[in-house]
Amino acid sequence: MRCKRIPFAASPTALAASAATIFFAAGLLVANTAPKTSQEYAFEVYREKGEGLTVLLDAYPASLHASDPDIPIPIAIGFDGPAGPVRLDDESFELIGPDGSASPVAGFTDVLRGYPKRTFDQSLLRARPMAIGSQFSTSRRVACRFFPAPGRGTRIATVELAPFTWFHDVLYFPMPAGGLGGALTLRVKAAGLPKPLDVRFRIPEQPARFGE
Repeated sequence: MRCKRIPFAASPTALAASAATIFFAAGLLVANTAPKTSQEYAFEVYREKGEGLTVLLDAYPASLHASDPDIPIPIAIGFDGPAGPVRLDDESFELIGPDGSASPVAGFTDVLRGYPKRTFDQSLLRARPMAIGSQFSTSRRVACRFFPAPGRGTRIATVELAPFTWFHDVLYFPMPAGGLGGALTLRVKAAGLPKPLDVRFRIPEQPARFGE
């Protein structure tokens, strides 16, 4: 006697379970392949720690300069390591764009002569200060002015951080070749530390203005 084959019909419950498994696996794949960012310490402020160094970075101001040749990156850096001091200057920072290309800090003279929005940036930072909170509440703030705003004092382009000191300033970088979409990295190479510290972040996208 020959057995008759009966077509298999999966139950709705089994089909739903299979679909859920597929979507979950796809979500894991996307999550694992998408570039990760550092911890979002506050809204649009990213934080990275290592070797006694803590770096905060405000991603918002750069979002208002998507069509400009340079972008502002507010930072706050503190040191609480057992040794020290660590030293930072304008060669201690690199911005790595979404395409992997790295750029040093913009030249001071270039920004001074060719970037007309420093006063605007200072007004923005007064109206919307970077969220630092109590991150460095037990540390002493030291002076730093890599790019002093017009009429805001002389330039201080080298900072030494002893244990439990910190500074807050704004860096300027040339617009990354790959634009502001995707993940960017601020690489901090402090003299006195064994390796760089990378802060990975995203620039928030601003809605298009009418007529653009």
